[in-house]
Amino acid sequence: MRAGFFPGLVLALCTALAFSAPKAANATSYPEFSIDFDASSINVSTATCSANCGVTAKFTKSGTKSHTFKNEGEIWSLNNLIQWSIKAPVWSVYDITVDLLFKSPDEVSSQTDGKGIFWSFSGLLSGNKLWWDDWTKTVAFDQGSELALWFEDGASIGLGSKLKTDVHLMAKTLVGNSSPSPVPLPAALPILMAVLGGLWALGTRQRRRSMALS
Repeated sequence: MRAGFFPGLVLALCTALAFSAPKAANATSYPEFSIDFDASSINVSTATCSANCGVTAKFTKSGTKSHTFKNEGEIWSLNNLIQWSIKAPVWSVYDITVDLLFKSPDEVSSQTDGKGIFWSFSGLLSGNKLWWDDWTKTVAFDQGSELALWFEDGASIGLGSKLKTDVHLMAKTLVGNSSPSPVPLPAALPILMAVLGGLWALGTRQRRRSMALS
C-alpha cells in the first residue's frame, strides 16, 4: 500500500467536512418583539363626549404577547385584537386613538388615529365603518429594526352588540442580535473523526511494518 494513501484520504475527508458543515456566520438570530397590552390603550370619543359615549373598546389580549420574526416581510397577525361594544343605536362619527406599547427589543410607543361610525339594532345586529389616518405606521426601534403596523378598516356587520378588528405587524427591517446563534456540529462529525483517527493509526503501523521488513 502506498505511503501517501492515508494522508491523502485524510485530506479528502477533511475537505468534505469543511464544505458540508454549516457555518455559524450564516445563523442570524433576530430579537423578540413584545407588546404590553395592559399598558396600551384605546380611546373612543366624539366632539361632544369624551367617555361613555355609547361605544367602548378594549383589547382581547392581556399581559405581554411576543413574536420573533424569521425574515423580513413576515407578518404577525393579531386577529380580533380590538373588541367594540355598542351600547346604543348611535350613528355618530367617533374619534379613535390606539396606543400600543412595545417592550422589546426596546420600549417604543406607537399611536394610531382614526374614525368610526357605529350602529346597533336593539343589540341584535350591529355594524361599523372604520377608517384610519395612516394606512400603515412604521414602528422604529433604537435597536435598528422596523415594523409596519396597520389596522383592519372598512365596514363590518355582526350579530349581537360586539364587533372585533384585526391588527397586523410586518417585519420591515430586521437587525440581528450582536452575537450569532451557535450552530451545532453535524451529527456524523464525531464518527468521521473517529474513523479518520483509526485510518491514520492503521497507516502508521503499516508503514512501520514495511520499514521493519525492509
